[in-house]
Amino acid sequence: MAKAILNNHLERGFITAADINIPYEIFNNNSSIGVILCPGDPLKSGNMNDYIIKSLFVALDEQKYSVMRFTYIKTQIYKDDYHKYIRQTSYCVDEFLEVTGVKYLIFAGFSMGAMTALNVALRRPAETICMILLSPALLHYDMWSWVIPFTRSVLILYGENDPYSNTSLISTYTKYLETKNMSVSTYQVSNCGYHLNDLSIEIVIKFIADLLSNLSLDKIDELKPIIPDLDLEEILAN
Repeated sequence: MAKAILNNHLERGFITAADINIPYEIFNNNSSIGVILCPGDPLKSGNMNDYIIKSLFVALDEQKYSVMRFTYIKTQIYKDDYHKYIRQTSYCVDEFLEVTGVKYLIFAGFSMGAMTALNVALRRPAETICMILLSPALLHYDMWSWVIPFTRSVLILYGENDPYSNTSLISTYTKYLETKNMSVSTYQVSNCGYHLNDLSIEIVIKFIADLLSNLSLDKIDELKPIIPDLDLEEILAN
């Protein structure tokens, strides 16, 4: 595994697993809570430099969270089988936990990354605090058939002109997640489509801050869903 410490808290390298090398970057702020940022589909040019992923990486570091971003390695997809990308996500999470020593995780994913982030989060109940789904592209990816009951909070952000996740579909998916014991906050971001804007970053930061301010992590397995009271007018004012 090749890696380099670029300064006192930025690490960049490759995770070698299953004959692939996954490029990644980690900001290590020695925090107990860390954030995993899952990018879009590499077959559609998704990578860790997706605007929303890159911007959140910087913004979360400024908030003193440890945070990881990475790029999926392209694999041939057969019949919507995305298990290889889910496994790549798990490899990255294992590396992140080892490098940073964080105890609890927040999963955030953009487009296909929303699907992989949610899937891996459900497999890690002892560590997962919440999930953030950014432009989840529900028309493209299966985000339904494998979801199991999970008592956590979820934030869904999508643009008002997003062609892959319209309001009706987001509403249906929200109700579906609620049947799985999740508390879901959904926000439609004005004046943007599939690619989210800077307001989205502010909403994510506030969602995390509000959630953590009302949350006890002593017994994470007994967490009850909490929906932060996000005031978009306050966010816009600031």
